[in-house]
Amino acid sequence: PVYNVLDFLETFQDEVHYICDEILLEDGRTSVAGGTNVGKSLFALQFALCVSMGVPFMTFNVPKPRRVLLVQFEMMDAMMTQRITSMMNALLDKYPDRKHIMAKNLHIISADQKKLFEDSYVKIEGNLKASKTPYEVLIIDNLYTSTQVDTVKNDQLRNLLETIESIKKRYKLAVMVVAHHKKMAEKQVPLDTSMVFGGSFYSFWLDNLIQLAGTFNDKLKVMKITKTRTNSEFHNLPLGIKLTDDEERNHLLYEYLQPLPKGEVFWYREKETTDEDRVLDAVDTQGDNFTYEDMKLALAETLNITSSNSVSRWLKKLLKQQRILKIERGVYAKNRTDLDELLN
Repeated sequence: PVYNVLDFLETFQDEVHYICDEILLEDGRTSVAGGTNVGKSLFALQFALCVSMGVPFMTFNVPKPRRVLLVQFEMMDAMMTQRITSMMNALLDKYPDRKHIMAKNLHIISADQKKLFEDSYVKIEGNLKASKTPYEVLIIDNLYTSTQVDTVKNDQLRNLLETIESIKKRYKLAVMVVAHHKKMAEKQVPLDTSMVFGGSFYSFWLDNLIQLAGTFNDKLKVMKITKTRTNSEFHNLPLGIKLTDDEERNHLLYEYLQPLPKGEVFWYREKETTDEDRVLDAVDTQGDNFTYEDMKLALAETLNITSSNSVSRWLKKLLKQQRILKIERGVYAKNRTDLDELLN
């Protein structure tokens, strides 16, 4: 239909509502993607628990509880029991009155009877159809093992997405899908939609795409919302999240820390202590301030670098990494943040 502009404004006045702020819209399509063992399934599980309870997912508000169906093919049911118990314990410590709401709203399809790479969407739809109370959110973990189709091939991926979309529309669902990153030759690059299997074809289908990455610090993960169809203060901003694993209390939970300082790539280095760290530790500072000459002496002492061109290159590199700040000509300062103290 074609409308004149005033009739259009009068007809389409529905507000856009989030099931979880920044993460999943009502009637929306979201994916969480990342490399192997980065914590995608734990992310999706905590999201399912929080949405079913109607409590914040880390720092992201969940306005009200929703009915959630979680379909996972990553772990044995016994392993899922352990993870659910640990996450539930941590959340119920904060929200002890929400246990009955979670029990009413969150349902999980057993994975033990599923054959690997068997197409599961007939069974998923059967569960949706059989439910007396409609679900509002469907979480699929993961896209690759939920089907026998080759998700690398666009024609087969298109058919799979059409299947998910038809189920989504028929049962009026919002959908979160766990997906994988391609194996990248160069790891130390900013998170980007092109890293996800399916590339632009898959990401175009989504309303929101959240990507996860590990860092040199085992406590710290990077979360980045690389696609969103709404205004977002977090769009393309690398965020620090921490996976707290307290074995003594049997608690397991992601916690939001803060936007990451020093540039995203800084956090992807393989070693916690690098040449840059050794040089900066050797710099003679007054407080956090130091001079060009102080840097020159530190480079000579640690790496036997003495040329002026090399000193200038090192300063430019450290400035680009946001490891240091320029105060004035020839004067710099170490860029310390609260996150350094928190992780140490």
